Amino acid sequence: MTSSGTNKGELFLADVNTQLKRNNITTDINVDTNSNIHRGGCI
Repeated sequence: MTSSGTNKGELFLADVNTQLKRNNITTDINVDTNSNIHRGGCI
């Protein structure tokens, strides 16, 4: 799991990323500052 953030004035903007692996399946999960969830995967 990784995270990054930056201050812009009084705002703190951040992203969180993780990668899940099980058997032959890998899934990337990213959550951005606006709480949007992005998923990607491959077999």
